[in-house]
Amino acid sequence: MHSTTLSDQECRVLNKYCQRIFDRDAYELEDLAPLFYMKANLENIDEKYKMRSIFIDEAQDYSYFQFAALKDGFETNLFTIVGDLAQGIHSYGGLNSWAPVLKEIFPNANYQVLQKATEQPLKS
Repeated sequence: MHSTTLSDQECRVLNKYCQRIFDRDAYELEDLAPLFYMKANLENIDEKYKMRSIFIDEAQDYSYFQFAALKDGFETNLFTIVGDLAQGIHSYGGLNSWAPVLKEIFPNANYQVLQKATEQPLKS
């Protein structure tokens, strides 16, 4: 397993950044899925807040854990997931393949690839 050690300067920068977030009582986007997962597994999600069907657009920017947390927390398999891996903007946290999503998170999913139709010349 690869291990990375932060320098003292990197630790100070990270500490300062985190302290600014904590002082504002704010969260980073990356914090939300783990918090939701813990809430769902420790206290459960009230039935009135559960969704039966979930639609996610720009799914290439979601992490595998975010999909798993949503599925587990809302206790549903009814997802419509739309995304284009070539358009990902969060390379550090987004998807680089649909395979793990299909194999591990939604093994019974119907998977469709949509392709842009090519224009046909008009016949005269």
